[in-house]
Amino acid sequence: MGAELLARKLTHSSTQPALYYWHEAGREVDYVLPDGRELFALEVKSGRQRGNVSGLDAFRTGFPKARPLVLGSGGLDLHRWFTTP
Repeated sequence: MGAELLARKLTHSSTQPALYYWHEAGREVDYVLPDGRELFALEVKSGRQRGNVSGLDAFRTGFPKARPLVLGSGGLDLHRWFTTP
């Protein structure tokens, strides 16, 4: 999943793009993607319900300019994420 996020969405020209996992005090964010001057915090959800996104809230406390996104259930449709330029 992470490789697809990088390959299809990021716009930078880095030959070594960065993709991180964030975890602190029992909260986590699935993917942290720096893209130029923007920082995306992505939670990928599957199933019927959105689920817990407290990790996104915690991440934004430390990184208030980050753009939190939920992909999948309860958020942006994965197909849309991958096909929208």
